[in-house]
Amino acid sequence: MSKAIENLEAAQQRATVIRPKVGGFPYLAETLRRAGVTLISALRTDQAGESTFPEFLAASWRAGFVRYDVDFNTRTVAYYGCNEEQYVEAYPMVDAGS
Repeated sequence: MSKAIENLEAAQQRATVIRPKVGGFPYLAETLRRAGVTLISALRTDQAGESTFPEFLAASWRAGFVRYDVDFNTRTVAYYGCNEEQYVEAYPMVDAGS
């Protein structure tokens, strides 16, 4: 197992111990941030046009997220870790033409 995955798993275990049942995401996010996980950096790099889609997917994976869901009705993307923890980000409506 790689050092990065070991680091991620240890951080997730710490977060599981300290997080409350309701409103637990900030605890997970802070624990992951302290462990050096940088999903937000991967998102902002992609949004700035500074990475390709495959590079974004690889950066998301390295940040600890294993899947994502796009809700076209609410215009949100939810990124999930291996224990179903999630980060949700809204995206703007655009005119894609007809």
